[in-house]
Amino acid sequence: MAPGTKECCPYTDRQCSKMRNPEVDCSFTMFYSRNGEHSKYSHTTNCPCGGLIIVNGSFERFSYQVYAADRTQIGGYNP
Repeated sequence: MAPGTKECCPYTDRQCSKMRNPEVDCSFTMFYSRNGEHSKYSHTTNCPCGGLIIVNGSFERFSYQVYAADRTQIGGYNP
């Protein structure tokens, strides 16, 4: 995904959640890339299918917050 963009994988879509349940977790792996070069760090986190992840930062350092469907923060990473 390019900076400033967002994607949706709704829990009602079987490709995102086989159970079509907003409480079921999906797993995401995040890293930055620049001109074909990947950052040396990646992070994998779980997020409820009805929730969201907000990623911030730069190639050298990034952070993220994980939110439930009701927008309550339930996790994240901030070095």
